[in-house]
Amino acid sequence: MRQVFSIITAAIVLAGVAGCFSGCGQSVQGTDEKVVVAQSNQENNTVLSFPAYDEETYQEKFGIEPFEISLALPEGWEIKNPEDKEKREQESYGMLLSPVELYADGQYAGVIACNTYEPMEDVPEEDYYKVVYSGIRLGSLYAWEMDPYTPIASGETWETALATVRYKDPEQMNGGKSAAEIPDIEVPGIVSYDDSRHVYIAVQFAENSASSEEIEEIAKSIVFE
Repeated sequence: MRQVFSIITAAIVLAGVAGCFSGCGQSVQGTDEKVVVAQSNQENNTVLSFPAYDEETYQEKFGIEPFEISLALPEGWEIKNPEDKEKREQESYGMLLSPVELYADGQYAGVIACNTYEPMEDVPEEDYYKVVYSGIRLGSLYAWEMDPYTPIASGETWETALATVRYKDPEQMNGGKSAAEIPDIEVPGIVSYDDSRHVYIAVQFAENSASSEEIEEIAKSIVFE
């Protein structure tokens, strides 16, 4: 599961397609590079910085200016840098950048990553999410489904919704089968964007890593600082 982003990225290139909540600040582990999280904020939630590492590279290549979000993670969860530095530097993880990994009681539980988007004018408010998430909504091998789109939390310039992440089984993708022969795997996700910075974050959970109630609580806790 933890390799699905890099495996799916490779497949996209080949195919030509583009548990209670304690509210405590979580520790972040990883490499000796700049790592992701500042101290807990006033609400005692985790503050997560993006780009999470290699800040200059992400600014130069992708135009991602540093920003922060806060969120409440379940008790026993922590955030780590991806262990495979080489793959982290070379892979774009689909259309998602600067990923950090979620662990629940030591077990891989998902990933949080980010990207930017180009704002557009004269788009109906109810359809604006299609502009924001155009890079991750429409893939044939890996896609974030969020229709019907229903925001679960919002602020003056930001908005959060639940999503379903659909992708092909990476083990079967590596086994020589065509994509049409391989069934989809679906896992829960969260998307959230800030229209003042033109950035968004996406949280993809591993299978059976969190309950629907936990995921909803995480989603409702996300704030762009």
